[in-house]
Amino acid sequence: MTDVLDTAGEPRTKLPSSDRNHSIRDLIVFDKTRKMFFYWTPFCLLTGSIAVAHAHSVWVLLAGAVFGVAVYTLVEYLMHRFIYHWEPESRFWRIVTADMGRSHMGHHRNPAKYGGGINGNQPPIIAIASFFALGAYFTPFPTAFGLMAVTTGAMNYVAQEFVHFGTHHLPMNNRVLRTMKRHHMLHHYKDEDCNFGLFWPVWDWILGTSFESKAKRRRSARANETA
Repeated sequence: MTDVLDTAGEPRTKLPSSDRNHSIRDLIVFDKTRKMFFYWTPFCLLTGSIAVAHAHSVWVLLAGAVFGVAVYTLVEYLMHRFIYHWEPESRFWRIVTADMGRSHMGHHRNPAKYGGGINGNQPPIIAIASFFALGAYFTPFPTAFGLMAVTTGAMNYVAQEFVHFGTHHLPMNNRVLRTMKRHHMLHHYKDEDCNFGLFWPVWDWILGTSFESKAKRRRSARANETA
């Protein structure tokens, strides 16, 4: 059991630690993983193939891929920071936000629950991705650029779901994976008002919400109070 800090930096409750003795096989055979593959494999193959077919240069595809990852990770960061941790009482705002905050905070209250790290409701996200794919196809911007951005954004989302599962339930012994796990566990078990990015912590570094930058500011504030 581990202390977690609330948004004010004060100890709030005790959380159960996750069992990380599962394997990659457990992830692959998990029913939510099969749903992810069922929905996203044909989507990414279709949008990626159309992007390649319309590309006049590999640089257009590369630029689209970089843009897609940058935009997706920023949107995910902002949603995690401002929506996922918000549990509005108003029925109106619960409908507008698809009640994502209530669902996400349920995961926060029991991060050790098996399978809680993968979203089981994929159709709404597929619908949103399809809307952007259609927009990329019919807008005057280069089709290859837009569809490659949508494709890489979708692939980033899928990878994020699997890595999220891994941070809670797999050993993550590789150095890079271990760093991702530590980054996310600090969010769950030390201070939920930091480390909103999962395996792309760059926005936390840029926007000052990394655990290390917040800890540094707290130390400076305490030093100023005692000076």
